[in-house]
Amino acid sequence: MKTNQFNICPSCMHVTTCVLTKQKSLVWACSEYDELIVKPMVSNKMDINQNIDYQQIHY
Repeated sequence: MKTNQFNICPSCMHVTTCVLTKQKSLVWACSEYDELIVKPMVSNKMDINQNIDYQQIHY
């Protein structure tokens, strides 16, 4: 018998704290499932030459 490869636990935000089941490799439905959404990291570093008005700089 071939096992079902579909499993929702790895994409759930509660996977590390879930106590509903220990068999997390076999879960295909769950009433507490909330999808984990991964947002890409955005750099807050500003280009050193960005937003500099060189005419306002007095040497």
